[in-house]
Parts: sequence; C-alpha cells; structure tokens
Amino acid sequence: MAGIATDATGIATGISSLQSGLETPDVALNLRKQGDSLAGTESAQHPQLYTVLEQRKASVGTGLLGTDHTYVIPGADGGKHKPGTAGGAPDVEVTLSPEELEGLDNEGIRALYDAKMAAAQQAAKAEREDFSDMVARHAASQKRKIAERAETRAAKKQKDSFKF
Repeated sequence: MAGIATDATGIATGISSLQSGLETPDVALNLRKQGDSLAGTESAQHPQLYTVLEQRKASVGTGLLGTDHTYVIPGADGGKHKPGTAGGAPDVEVTLSPEELEGLDNEGIRALYDAKMAAAQQAAKAEREDFSDMVARHAASQKRKIAERAETRAAKKQKDSFKF
C-alpha cells in the first residue's frame, strides 16, 4: 500500500498524508480589502473618516428644544434647487395642454404660465397643515394636569396637617 509505513512486526506506524513529490506552493496572498484607488496612494492608506460641516446661524424651534444654528450638508439639497444653479428657484411642475396654447402668442403663454403657477402655489399653501391648534390644546392639557396635581397635593397636605 502506498502511504503506510510498516516496521518489522507488520504494525502500521504512520500514515503519510502527502504523496511523494508534492509540496505546498510558496504563494504570497494579500487578504486585505482593496479599494478602488491605487494601493500606493495616500488616500488608500488613510481614508477620510469625517468631514467638518459648515454651520449657519438660524432660529429653529422655540422653547426648550430650539437651536440657534443649522448645518450645511453638501449635496443634500433634496432636489429643491435647479441643477447647475446655486440656490436657484425650486423645481415646479406646470401642465399646459395643447388646446390651451392654441392661438396664443408668447405674451399669452407667459400669462397662462403665471396663472398656473399662482394656482399651484395657492394649492401648496392650502395643503400645509397648521399644527398651532394641536400644540395649543396639548399645552392647555399639560397646564390642567399640573394644576390638578398641585390641588391634590395641597388637599393631601391640608388633610395631613389637620389634627383634633
């Protein structure tokens, strides 16, 4: 049998796991993750871990949880600005049908566009919810609960202090 060595008594003393002539190849494996950049550049050795954001003064919220500044996040304008303009007007969707455009010159088309824009802005204002009444109800409820607690404490204190 190939791979089994026996001594003079006929007992197997060991099993060879490799066939003769085979060796483990000397291959250097690099198991580290490689980024898209070249391995020798500075950015591949030390990737940027954070970015310092610009702060702007702004009054956000009132009361206990309000803040006096906001952060400017680059590229996070949420599609509010037209591409290619810095802080341009927001994108607007206006639908003009061909029947409306028949027989109109450039001034008529501009007037129709302005009328549609005004209607769209009025609809946007109407869609916004006004939470001021909800906030007022919540504040009144909290004030009432605090007053009730104060009354029960005062009644309990008066009851405890009364003696014959």
